[in-house]
Formats: sequence, C-alpha cells, structure tokens
Amino acid sequence: MIGVQLTGRVTEDNDGQYSIKLDPESLENASKIDATGYHAVLDIELIDRITMAQRAKIYALIGEIADFAGYRKRSLELKQSLKKMFMDENDISGMFSLSDCSKQIASDFLEYLIGFCFEWNIPFASSTVDAIREQPRWDFYCLKYRKCTICGEHADIAHVHAVGIGRDRDHISHVGNSVMALCRKHHIEQHTIGIHNFMNKYHTKGLKVTPEIAEMLKLGNFRTVRGEDIISTKEG
Repeated sequence: MIGVQLTGRVTEDNDGQYSIKLDPESLENASKIDATGYHAVLDIELIDRITMAQRAKIYALIGEIADFAGYRKRSLELKQSLKKMFMDENDISGMFSLSDCSKQIASDFLEYLIGFCFEWNIPFASSTVDAIREQPRWDFYCLKYRKCTICGEHADIAHVHAVGIGRDRDHISHVGNSVMALCRKHHIEQHTIGIHNFMNKYHTKGLKVTPEIAEMLKLGNFRTVRGEDIISTKEG
C-alpha cells in the first residue's frame, strides 16, 4: 500500500461532478506513482483554517473592546467571554481556538464582534476601520447605527442614486436602490469628486435596499418618524 499526501483545490464542473486540481508540486509527485491496475483509496481533508488577515482583524476588535472596557489589550478573560457569548448566540458547542478554527467560524466571529462594537457604541481607531471596512455587514451596521462607512463618525443616510427632482422621498419606495452612511466631511468629498470617483476611491458600493432594510431605516413609504436627515448623493 502506497501512502502519499497530495494537495490541490476542489472544483465543481457544470454537470455537478467534483474534481481535484493538484498543486504543481503535488502534480509532480503524483506523476511518479504508477497506480495502473490498483484500487485507489483517497482520504480527503478540506483545509479551511482561519487566515492571518482574519486573526489580525479579530484581535484588533478585541483590542478596541478591551480599551473601552478597561481590560488589558490581550486579556484572555475578555477574549474567552466574547467567544462564549458568540457561541451562545449562535448555538455553537465546543470552544474554538483562534489558532486553527475554520474560516467560516472566524468570519462569523468577526461579524459578531463588529456588531458588538456598534451595539455598545465602542469607538474604532482609524486603523481598525481601514482593516474591517470591507467586511460583508459593515455597511449594514453603519446604516443601522448611523456611523460613517468611511471613518466611523456620526452619519446621515445617503442615497447612491438621486431620488429625482419633484419626487417626495418620504412617499416613494426605495427598495432596489442603494444607500450608504456618510458623515458630513465625506458627504462633501463625495459631492466634490463625484459619486463614482468616491466609491472607487474608498472601495464602497453601498447597500441595496430590501423591504426589511427600508423598514429598519424608515425610508420612503416605510417612514414613520419625521425629521431625519437623508442626503441624496448624485454626480457632482
């Protein structure tokens, strides 16, 4: 029996069949094995471990929470408490480690920490904002808690596309349009350089409005509270 370890990427064909594309080094090793006429038994292990980038972002957020709550920067007690709260909220059994947990667990924990910071109004350092701004739910939390998607300062809701002259934004549907949260400084910059240049500069796309988001933000015909400052961002 020949034992050999090969690494590669799993790909799915159009007909639903899976293939393994071997890495160059593994392909070279495989070519030396003559398995003609033999039955091959494969043990496949999916390598789905937390990345260095994910780990760095998680520790940056734990550091922000530690500063806010008066803990030491690398407090083991705080880290374990946050992990336990995350596990309880998501019905996860068995403690996970930030050294070798899966990418999915790391991603979910990262999103949880971002939401935790927003919920408790924990300030972000500018370097932390730069590191986590492209996380999937960053725009959602910025809109929900009225924080600028670029810098984290207090923000208003900005429309990526103009509502249109003569249209009452309080009585039209915003579903399908995109919005983002911008502070005054970045709203002025957006008007100065134009919406397309602004979005390219900061790698932001805004968040597409669903019926649920329209209700949460009280946009258009879902609005029940008057007097909120909603800015229309058109090319300028």
